[in-house]
Amino acid sequence: MATVYNVAKAKKDGNGTERASGSGTVRKKRLMAFVDYLKAKVKNDPTVSAQSMARDMDVSHVTILTALKTDLGLKSFVRMPRHLLLSGKTPR
Repeated sequence: MATVYNVAKAKKDGNGTERASGSGTVRKKRLMAFVDYLKAKVKNDPTVSAQSMARDMDVSHVTILTALKTDLGLKSFVRMPRHLLLSGKTPR
């Protein structure tokens, strides 16, 4: 309720509802040079895990996953071992 009140008061006083300059987050690591380097690294060897790329590039693995997902539009794929489900048959 306080947010609605504050917005209504700001409108009434003639103030805008925009954020102050410099109050947003800053992309410190995911600059275009970083994204280009990551893209080249993935193109060179797409089987390398995000964990090992993060270790090589000295950044968090979350930074790598975010860059892969949002900046490059890629999805992380991990093959998971599964049980063989057969209906009463034994595998040969």
